[in-house]
Amino acid sequence: MTAASNEAPRCDEPHEADQRFVLLAHDWPRPHHDLLLDRGNACWTWRILNLDRLKATGESAAERLPDHRRHYLDYEGLVGGDRGSVARTDAGLYRLEFDDGDEAVVTLAGETLVGRYRLKTTSIATVEEQSP
Repeated sequence: MTAASNEAPRCDEPHEADQRFVLLAHDWPRPHHDLLLDRGNACWTWRILNLDRLKATGESAAERLPDHRRHYLDYEGLVGGDRGSVARTDAGLYRLEFDDGDEAVVTLAGETLVGRYRLKTTSIATVEEQSP
């Protein structure tokens, strides 16, 4: 695989392979963002560990979460089971460029996230261990 470019190519025009994504601000168990990619029957989901870094560099560590229901593509509000609430911060179309389980590269055409982004799969525990 070739490395993702630091330049963010635009993908404003819909393409037959494009599908919906949503970025949700989630306040449980601590504030973070969840990126959901519509995959037909469910949404592949990542907890974005540093949204500012993702926006600035096009890369971020991300925790791969279990698939979420497609319901969350359009939902804002309380999450069942006392798991806080979610609010949409961005939405649009995406194209999956690469995913090998350890890393995913997606091209997003949202309101604020526009371009090519690399998600490096990690776990929250690993990130917290590395924090000073």
